[in-house]
Amino acid sequence: MQSENELPLLLTVDEMAKLLRKKSRQVIYNMIWQFKLPGVTRVGRSVLFHRDEVLKWLRENSVPSPSGRHTWRR
Repeated sequence: MQSENELPLLLTVDEMAKLLRKKSRQVIYNMIWQFKLPGVTRVGRSVLFHRDEVLKWLRENSVPSPSGRHTWRR
């Protein structure tokens, strides 16, 4: 994955899908329509995301595991 400094100022839907590790563009569009993603802007028919708002949102919504390591359960 690219570092924060390598990401463009405005991310495309494809770049956002890759950043969030989603498998389809439709997942990203659904999240837009449900107001679940920050930094959305429209330029004509294109949808773009403000990199800094997205990265801030990711940092603010990250949750560390209580023990400091992953504790996956089935």
